Amino acid sequence: LALSMMTWMFVSSVLIEGADVFNVDRSFLLNTRIDENSALARVVWRNYLIMLHNFPMVVLVILFVNHSISWKVVFVLPVTLLFGTSLMLPMLLMSRIATAKRDLAVLVPSIIQFGFFVTPVLWEPPQEGSLRALFNVNPIGWVIEINRGLGLRGELNGGLIIVSVIYVLVSAFLFSQVQSLITGVRKLI
Repeated sequence: LALSMMTWMFVSSVLIEGADVFNVDRSFLLNTRIDENSALARVVWRNYLIMLHNFPMVVLVILFVNHSISWKVVFVLPVTLLFGTSLMLPMLLMSRIATAKRDLAVLVPSIIQFGFFVTPVLWEPPQEGSLRALFNVNPIGWVIEINRGLGLRGELNGGLIIVSVIYVLVSAFLFSQVQSLITGVRKLI
């Protein structure tokens, strides 16, 4: 549960802060020549550093409850960072919309809270049924299950790894294609 919560807190913080990043960094973006992508990357990096500070506590909690822990738990950190970079595409889309329509930024935390209940943070993904179908289309669930497998069982789910890598590559490709959305952000601010 601690490993899943740490991963969920990273993802939800990135998405919630990312939705309003252009409004929050308004003066910074208007007064410098820095690229707008750096504001998105800064949100991912800041939340990753927070997750790094929480990671030793997660390991202590796992050891405290006498659960076996695999040495592969250290791979949780790069897996989560790789997934965090793929969150830049939804961050870009949400922040662009929230910059144009400022009231939409307040809806993002509610949507993220709903996402908590449909993501296997508190429950294990079943092998079949409607919850399995929900898990199959939820990339956040994939990364949580990969982290659980690495940290607690010391195993990798090859199918989830392949699907997650494809998701990250598609996300990177789409992010490069929608860069034109970001060009007008300075005018909207």
